[in-house]
Amino acid sequence: LHRVYDTDSGTPATLLTPALPDYECIDDSVMNSLLASLSVWQSLDDLPGVPPIRERGRDPYPWVVLEPELEVGFSSLRNAALNERTDGLRRLGETLAGAHQVGVVHGHVRPAAIRFDANQASPQILGWGLDQSTYKIAPQQFTHPYLAPEQRSQAARTQPTEAVDLYQYALLLLDMLFGWSSEPPSQSGRLLCPSEYRDLRNAIQIATRDDPARRTLSIKTLTDFVPAI
Repeated sequence: LHRVYDTDSGTPATLLTPALPDYECIDDSVMNSLLASLSVWQSLDDLPGVPPIRERGRDPYPWVVLEPELEVGFSSLRNAALNERTDGLRRLGETLAGAHQVGVVHGHVRPAAIRFDANQASPQILGWGLDQSTYKIAPQQFTHPYLAPEQRSQAARTQPTEAVDLYQYALLLLDMLFGWSSEPPSQSGRLLCPSEYRDLRNAIQIATRDDPARRTLSIKTLTDFVPAI
């Protein structure tokens, strides 16, 4: 992500480019895949929680300029008060559920894919439309701890399903509300008590089953379990 300015208006925006160690590694198939991902992303421009694409191009590699200035990382939500965390997580769930309604799956929902604008008004999900062909230039897409079990072997890298998004969103909830990760929220250590939120914990357990066919929830249903505090 790069901070840029409109040369006419001076309005700040965000330039997003691939994090490439070597530009020569983008062959035609990967280039076409990245360009196709931008088309998927642009189809969600009207969905809250998806930053609109202002401009896009392909020389010397795919790039996009996003409408808001996304300068704040996921850590701002991790370290927020509990009520702000639950609100932000509900918004993330609503964005994913809205994408599923129009047939779009993200497939790599994790802290690195989430940013905020300067006002921290609402979380924005980046990286829509990426598929397994981008592994060559983005191997981190397939090594982060939020991967669903069916994504963890290279042979199984197929187009992600809604069950993948559900699994990854449930891990975000587990991390941010119950302290699953090694870096739990720092705001006075305030987490939800599992015994007080059994319905949410039970829903998370269903959503994180190893077998995707047994994740018998929608993201909309899981989001509804996130409490308003």
